[in-house]
Parts: sequence; C-alpha cells; structure tokens
Amino acid sequence: MIERKKVQDILGEQKGGDVSIDVHTHNGFDHMNTIRRRYPTSQSIKDLELKLRLASIDYAVSFPCPSSFYYFDFRDFSEKDRKLTPLPAEAVPFEHANRQMIYEVSLFGNGRIFPFASILPQHNELRQVESLEQYAKKGYLFGLKLHTLPTRTKPSELTDSPFIELATIYSLPIMIHSGPDEFSRPENIIALARHHQSVRFCIAHAGRFEKNAYDMLLREGDTNVFLDTSPFLSLCALTPLDMQRGKGGIKLDLPYDDPGNALTQLYSLMPNNLVWGTDEPWTTIMDDTQQTILTKFDYFDEANLLKSLPSDIRVKIANDNTQRFLFGNQ
Repeated sequence: MIERKKVQDILGEQKGGDVSIDVHTHNGFDHMNTIRRRYPTSQSIKDLELKLRLASIDYAVSFPCPSSFYYFDFRDFSEKDRKLTPLPAEAVPFEHANRQMIYEVSLFGNGRIFPFASILPQHNELRQVESLEQYAKKGYLFGLKLHTLPTRTKPSELTDSPFIELATIYSLPIMIHSGPDEFSRPENIIALARHHQSVRFCIAHAGRFEKNAYDMLLREGDTNVFLDTSPFLSLCALTPLDMQRGKGGIKLDLPYDDPGNALTQLYSLMPNNLVWGTDEPWTTIMDDTQQTILTKFDYFDEANLLKSLPSDIRVKIANDNTQRFLFGNQ
C-alpha cells in the first residue's frame, strides 16, 4: 500500500498540472439505506477505482459509508428522535468499516485511493484513536471524516477531543458533513475551525450554499477551512426546492439551472478554498420516505462537469487546493 508521504511527494511534483483529485467519495456497505430501501447501499474500493479509470480521474479520497454497526439498531432508523444506543457489534465505532477500507485499498486502490477514517465523537474516543493511530504511524491514513447527520453529533463535540490531537500530530485533515439539519450547520464547522487553527477542515457539500457561512469565511479571508463541491449537479437540482420549502437559511444567488456557470461563480467567491468532489455513489439520491429518485446523475456526469471548466479553475479546485487541504502548505 502506498504511503501518504510518498503520495505527497508524487503529487507535489504534479502541482499546477492537469491532475484531478476527487476529495469526497464513499466505500463499504450502508445498512441504514438498506433498511430504508434507499439507494445507494454500497460501493467497493475496486468498483470506485474502476470508475476513476473509466472517467479519467486520477485520484480520490474515500471514507466508509455513514452507518456504523457500533450503534446498529432497527429502531434508530424508524424513530428519528430516538437517542442512539451503542450495541456491542464492534469494539469501537466504524471499527470494521475502517479496517476493511484500509485492507481493500491495499489490494485494489492501486495508489489512487486515499483513505479517510470515519469517527464518532464521545464514544470510546481513546480506543478509536488507538485503533486509527496504527494506520497513521504507517502512513496509511490520509484524514478523518465526521458524518454529523446519521451519527447525530455536532462539530462542537470534536473540540479539544483526542481526534483533534491525532489530526494535529499526524497533520491529518478533517472532512465534516454539512446540511440544513440541526447537527450539520456549516457555521458550526467554521466555529470549530476557528478554535483549532492548526487543523485543516473541509465543509462537505459546499455548505449547502448557505450564504451566512460564506459571508463568515469571506470576512476572514483564506483560512484553514475548505469547501467541497460534492455532489454539485445534485446540489444544483435540489437547492431551488430547498428554497421553495424554506429549508435551511438564505442561499447564495447562483444560476442553479446552469451548474457549470454556478460552479464558476462559486469558484470566484472562494478561489483558494474550493475543492472538487462527487460524493460517489451519492451522485444519485433517493427520497427517504417515498422511495422515488430525487436526482439521477452518475460519476461520469460529475467528471464531465469538471472537465468543462476552464483549465485554470479545474487545476485549482481538483489539484492545487486539494493538495493544500490534504497535506498543508507545501
């Protein structure tokens, strides 16, 4: 398995070139979606690597699907307000998923897949860190991922946690899910990043275009906070519906019916902190309750959107900015 330092050296030589890095993909099995009959439910590292080759994308960050057997309980998915109850299906959260991901990357990643480990704050934190540090010491771990919604945790729960210490010691970036729900507000990720200036954070899903979050970042200038575009085509399709329903706060004024133009305008706002990602396999999204397809795009649609951009923008959001997020200033 290729080590992080070697990848950093290889990519460093390719900085400024037309090299593409997808900063947001998933792997493994998601039992929550299986129970809800919600597509997608799984993606193997082997299948992900094949998609990269077919779409002519060079590298991808990947982390386990959001569900964890640590708190697996059918009631957790039918009673939305029910507090998660840990069950002893695994010793620590995401134990099996993180271990399987590292194993599959070693077999099938071909030096193209960069694994981020999923974490769950305030549940056996020291044991989680201990299990992850064995990979970090070997250079196999590229970052950490917190998915706030299914784990029902807020970014503030990472404040001064052992996960922050792990990220600081090994210079690991942290990707955090964002959305309109109470757990995932992008403003809360910014507040966490302010408290830990030495750690690099990424707000997933473009902060759902929440204007207040962008205003906060623009006032501060270049910071330790990045935003990823995943999954941009679906975000552009769903945001007008969110606005009609009053879901979330005030949105950025972007031409959502023209994703290429919208992405170019978003880049003009955050040229040094925007990074490209797809959320694969969540490029197609199903409704939780009606089992109907909300958006139906695929990996090649997102890759083609990237390739349609001017080369200077493409290089910044899919290479240069992404390398700064992954490795810091080089």
